[in-house]
Amino acid sequence: MDFKSISSSKAFQVLKDQLQKSQAELDHCRTLLEKLQVNKDKLIWQEREVNVKVDLSGIPHRVSLNCESSIAVLKQNREKVVDEKNMLALKLEKSSREPGRNQIISEFKALVSSLPGEMGAMQTELSKCKDDASELHSLRAEVHSVSDIL
Repeated sequence: MDFKSISSSKAFQVLKDQLQKSQAELDHCRTLLEKLQVNKDKLIWQEREVNVKVDLSGIPHRVSLNCESSIAVLKQNREKVVDEKNMLALKLEKSSREPGRNQIISEFKALVSSLPGEMGAMQTELSKCKDDASELHSLRAEVHSVSDIL
């Protein structure tokens, strides 16, 4: 048989139709696969964004806890210094009543006069921690805003 008679046979035509349908189905499946891959990539990026948001939301909390503990420690230290100053003032008063203790009195006076400087430094550090805590709260708000935008 020649090519013309083979190509015009019913079996050949059926196979040719099936081949065209299979190619069309293959093209459709490839298109779907490409769409799925694009969706997969989008989901991966969204997952990464969510992970970043989760990481960012934990940072202010940890900083806040750290600032709060530092503030508590500084307050305790300040109270100790105030108590020490009061105790030294009482000792100075007692020792000033006793004669012959001028040297001891001058040492106590030096100690008492140095305490306000130490207290000032502690007050400054406490104020800094409070400022840091305030900044932390504003950072939390900013992180929340950025998270909402993302």
